Amino acid sequence: MRELEAQYPSELAVVGVHSGKFTEERDTANIRDAALRLNAVHPTVNDRQFRVWRAYAVRAWPTLVAVDPRGYVVGMHAGEFLASGVRPFIDRVLAEARSAGTLDTRALHFAPDAPTTSPGMLAFPGKVAVNGNRIAIADSGHHRVVVGSLDETGLRMRIEHIVGGDTPGYRDGSDPRFQNPQGLAFSGDTLYVADAGNHCIRGIALDTGVVRTIAGVGKQARTSHDLASGAMSSPWDLAVGDDTLYVAMAGTHQLWTVDLTTHHASVHSGSGAEELHDGTHANAALAQPMGLCLSDDDIVVADSESSAIRTVARSRAG
Repeated sequence: MRELEAQYPSELAVVGVHSGKFTEERDTANIRDAALRLNAVHPTVNDRQFRVWRAYAVRAWPTLVAVDPRGYVVGMHAGEFLASGVRPFIDRVLAEARSAGTLDTRALHFAPDAPTTSPGMLAFPGKVAVNGNRIAIADSGHHRVVVGSLDETGLRMRIEHIVGGDTPGYRDGSDPRFQNPQGLAFSGDTLYVADAGNHCIRGIALDTGVVRTIAGVGKQARTSHDLASGAMSSPWDLAVGDDTLYVAMAGTHQLWTVDLTTHHASVHSGSGAEELHDGTHANAALAQPMGLCLSDDDIVVADSESSAIRTVARSRAG
């Protein structure tokens, strides 16, 4: 939707309809904070009683409904979609509206509501990692990573590096940019970062703060060609075991590994289907894994969309 909003800034009006599965997802304050955290600042309806859902005969999350300038429903799609697949339809509807003289291209602006808690030093921090007295915080809302050391009480942090800045972007080096960083993992003198918004894994040298890209190409994998070129899709959490970095790849509903010697990335577990299905690495299915840690010979996974905790064998034959 962000791609479409950017391409049609004066022709397309987006209204989100949030029909929450769970009770806490139906609280307006929670929805407002989540929208701000995700930078989804178009108007959003809290459809807590599923009235809009039923009115449009919706059956699945997500569902896209297209309404023309006259107020008629002219299209509907259930399930995930690519912007490139929707553009021809939008262009056709816009052409018809222009021909009929019904298209209003005056700019719309909706000021975002304030969050429940105003950001201070941190803004919607997504993840934290601790190694001895070292601590790192993914300051996700500020698009940066804060690295420091804990005092003897473990309650105060001395900041050593603030890596990244308030402006999202994708840049390596001594003046780097991140976009919605999430999972963190210490390994020796390197802090690995799941740079979710840039769909890649970054490495921060703890002595200098210099950043380099370890895996991924800075854009989301949407096709088999993208995957073949090394692209990733929403890496969300990390864990290090031996010389292997384990990655919760939320966008493709899989677990990946990155060889820290060669930086080769590959699928470890998950068919790519979005569901709760146990089995071998090739046949099992996950649903938006977003948290993981290592436990002996297993990876323990928070499989968010299936509301489940899964264990995945680290062995390739598991």
